[in-house]
Amino acid sequence: MVKGNAKSQQSRARAKFAESEIEASRLELLHVSKGAAGCGDFPSDDRTEFVARSETVVIQPNGRTTWYFWGAEGDTVALSLRRIQNSGGHFHGRGPVGALSETRFTLGKGYPQNYPVQYVAPEAGGIIELRTEFSSDPKPLIRFHHVQFPGLVQLAAGPGITLVGATASHPLNHFGTSALVSGIRGLANAFHAKYGKNIFVNDMSLIWGGLFDINGTWNGPHQTHREGRTVDINSTSMTQAEKEFFRSTAVSLGFRVVLETSPPHWHLSL
Repeated sequence: MVKGNAKSQQSRARAKFAESEIEASRLELLHVSKGAAGCGDFPSDDRTEFVARSETVVIQPNGRTTWYFWGAEGDTVALSLRRIQNSGGHFHGRGPVGALSETRFTLGKGYPQNYPVQYVAPEAGGIIELRTEFSSDPKPLIRFHHVQFPGLVQLAAGPGITLVGATASHPLNHFGTSALVSGIRGLANAFHAKYGKNIFVNDMSLIWGGLFDINGTWNGPHQTHREGRTVDINSTSMTQAEKEFFRSTAVSLGFRVVLETSPPHWHLSL
């Protein structure tokens, strides 16, 4: 890591997070008058096929964290946010980025100043770029927030399970906790063993969870499909006897079961 010869030659920004808010180590950003160190070589365009590094932190949707900045007295710091397109399971525009408590400030006396700026993540999962610019150097520092519920896994199609509901805007709509995925498989196996039919699994959660805006408008109506604990399953293809078996089996597996009417479908949650 590059270091300057004196404090006046350095502008630093450090991120410090409460363990309850993220699942990542603390990271430090170092900015010096002759260049930046530890920034990584992330792409500057909208591609997302890069490898997450220590410069990337994970924060849950609507989560909060605080960045602390320090550097040369009188250095002006400008911050901006940008959503990386087609991230978090949303393939329909840039969408919300969250909010910073301040976007421009001047560092005062008393190095290190530890100037705090709070970041609040958006409801929608995805990659949010934090761009930091210091007046002493035009080369910005780039860091990324991964806004997500960590640990969601994908449900695969197979004997007993037909996946439906994927759209161009949300092609990755069958993610959930390992407990939800295991429960769906158990339910599908039991239903298939008795009736020789598949269940049709519609929306679960997006790949990183958070807001599931099925209409692509960055708001509802899927209010409960955010943490990987909920699934919609088709009910219209079932006879009354099949519905009764499905409900009783789902309850025995620990699901909370609601048969919705508009449109008709099973709504299961753990």
